[in-house]
Amino acid sequence: IATPTDILDRVIAGTVETIAREQELLGRLRQLREQQPDAWTDVLQTVALLQRLGSTDASERQRAALAHPAAPMASALTDAVLAEDDPNVAGALQWALARSADESTVTALRSALNSPDGTVRQRAITTLTKIASPARTDIDPLLLDALSHADPVVRGSAALALGPSGAPEAADELIAMIVRGADDVEAAESLGHIARSHPGNIEQRLDAALTTLADAEARVRLTQALGEIESDEATGILRRLTHDPDRRVQMTARYLTSVRGH
Repeated sequence: IATPTDILDRVIAGTVETIAREQELLGRLRQLREQQPDAWTDVLQTVALLQRLGSTDASERQRAALAHPAAPMASALTDAVLAEDDPNVAGALQWALARSADESTVTALRSALNSPDGTVRQRAITTLTKIASPARTDIDPLLLDALSHADPVVRGSAALALGPSGAPEAADELIAMIVRGADDVEAAESLGHIARSHPGNIEQRLDAALTTLADAEARVRLTQALGEIESDEATGILRRLTHDPDRRVQMTARYLTSVRGH
């Protein structure tokens, strides 16, 4: 049975949440005012979007993101995606940003990569990877810079985004991800893409890691990663690993070579 104190606590929590959302809306409206908009339609559409994005109902926020006009909403959408904790709403916001992102969007996301809040950094790098496209030539340099970020989540997301395009700069981080078991399957797939663009290089790096590492689990994952590379050099390494001192590495290598018909 709820006590009067319990009820007050719930009301207080709800009120605090409402105040926080209203303050967030106020801040965004002030930003809009600073931009000195001169079109009534733009102002009304942006205010309506901001109000809907401030809803406590995740489905309402998602509908707002999916229904917005392509412009001039990029600033509001960028702020919203960096604050959004519902994955479905975040996905809708990222889709909307891919349609309307401008230079200010990329600048804001770059700045967010240096946020002291790890969650904000993760949202920023994820959004950058989602809105990246051949037409957005300003994003790849950011992803390349992110490969040296102090946050492994930022580094990993950037590497996974760059791998399918065959960017060799991502290889070291992808191998590091496999070693530590972070999204290692996706990292191995990305390495496979890079290996097709730069034959021999990735195989040599994986072989070097296998030779120097003592961690048995990591060596098994690296062996599995070799299975993503269809080359004679990868096959040769796998054949050698069928005689590895670690039985799990042996068995993994034997299976992968049998699948290849060697």
